Amino acid sequence: MKWKTKFNRWLPWIVSFAVAAILLLFLGIWPYEIADRVSVLESINMFSSGTPTMRPYWNDRILSLVGIVLFFVVGPVLWFSSEDSRPDRSGELSNGFQPKSLMWYLGAILTLTGLLFGVAGTAFQLFHQTNIEQSVQRSRNADHLRQEISTLGLQAAELFLLPHDRGGGNGSFTRIPNGNGSFHPITLEDLEAYQPEQLNAGTYHLDEVTDSTILIYGVGTHDGKEPDFKNINGETGRNQVVVLIEPFDKIMRFQSQLRN
Repeated sequence: MKWKTKFNRWLPWIVSFAVAAILLLFLGIWPYEIADRVSVLESINMFSSGTPTMRPYWNDRILSLVGIVLFFVVGPVLWFSSEDSRPDRSGELSNGFQPKSLMWYLGAILTLTGLLFGVAGTAFQLFHQTNIEQSVQRSRNADHLRQEISTLGLQAAELFLLPHDRGGGNGSFTRIPNGNGSFHPITLEDLEAYQPEQLNAGTYHLDEVTDSTILIYGVGTHDGKEPDFKNINGETGRNQVVVLIEPFDKIMRFQSQLRN
């Protein structure tokens, strides 16, 4: 029966925690959530009109203040004021259950709700911030890939158009002069901009070299959107940008179906 006695002594806390968890899921006056929504609306106003006006959102701000006061002021005051400094155990039942006042339950529920909200809000913020940082790094890496691969692509198109006596393919990607009268298909090493030690966004690869078109792949240093994506170099899940070089048509076109 000892376990039952201990359980009954903890029963008020269990009930309070359960109610607090329900409030955490269904109550709509979370200060962090409201502040986050208002911050987004303020940013939209700033972007659209240049004025970060807050006047339309008085209801949200008042609701947020109510939540802060309830969870972090009223709750603890009710809870502590209902607790005796020296608990009187005369009212404890034989099974170990000690009745609590309505004020105690109200204060405990509000306080636990505030604490749960603080923990959940902090965890959500950390998760959200981590996702933002990863997204920013992924986007920055993809931008650098596009910038570097565009330079390589334009130089490849230029080499395609140059005549043989100037080291070009004279309208062909497969007839780049070697200097001894023979020819070879274009390689990245033929491009002046291809300096691997200076290309920091990732690695680059040629594929599907034909007489009039080539594909240049750029594989980044950061993970892309799809973790199971198969990159051209055998890696998995990395940023990938692909450009089709077709000088007789649109010169250079990014291939969205091959990117990550």
